[in-house]
Amino acid sequence: IYFAPGFQWIPIVAIPFVLPWLIVKSMASNAHNTAYRNVRLRFRGGYGECLRILLGCGVLLVVTLGFAYPYLKARLVRFSASYHDYGSVPFAIADIRKQFRNVYLGVLGLGLVGGSLGFSIFKWLFGGTRAGELLTTLLAYIVYLYIFAYSRVGYINNTFNNLTLGSVNFECSLQTEKLFELYLVNIVAIIATLGLATPWAVIRTLRYRAENMIVIASGGLDSFAAAQSEQVSATGEEVGEMFGIDISL
Repeated sequence: IYFAPGFQWIPIVAIPFVLPWLIVKSMASNAHNTAYRNVRLRFRGGYGECLRILLGCGVLLVVTLGFAYPYLKARLVRFSASYHDYGSVPFAIADIRKQFRNVYLGVLGLGLVGGSLGFSIFKWLFGGTRAGELLTTLLAYIVYLYIFAYSRVGYINNTFNNLTLGSVNFECSLQTEKLFELYLVNIVAIIATLGLATPWAVIRTLRYRAENMIVIASGGLDSFAAAQSEQVSATGEEVGEMFGIDISL
């Protein structure tokens, strides 16, 4: 395989313009293929606004050396939530920038404390031995996995706890320790089975998330869905394109 050095800049320039298209198409496809009582979700977001968010926040991300990430994350989540409808009823979400910032600061704190403390302890115990290096590497992966579970719990809980659909509210109560344990078992099982346990691991994760999600519908979700079904069938939904991608925010 030969590369032309003069054209290496093309993928770098193209990525910021292709990524919004992938995000919008992925959300539209996922929404179209999600339904309850024959009422589909619908995503109305456009390429232009997603591009503006990524370019504007991307520049801010570079200028702040990554510290603007929670702001970018909050903008993308708001973009996703605000342009999703269930039937003819749009979702709405409160301002979550402060909550996302606190999660991000918690991630930085765990990384600094867990990384530096763990490295110091293992260096003191094992010095520069080969076993010490292997254990330190293993510890680094475990700490990273815990931090990842912490960030996922923080972002997911704060997203759904501030999300509404008309008079319907949501409550999400994921816990960092339980999600970390679930991820750890999943990874060990996937490695031990050479990837064959991947579907099992995915189902376990989805089941845990579903078991910790509560939908609060004062008027009953069944009647709400039935009322929307007629409106959707009357207007006629456009069939979304199927893409083999899934971009989770």
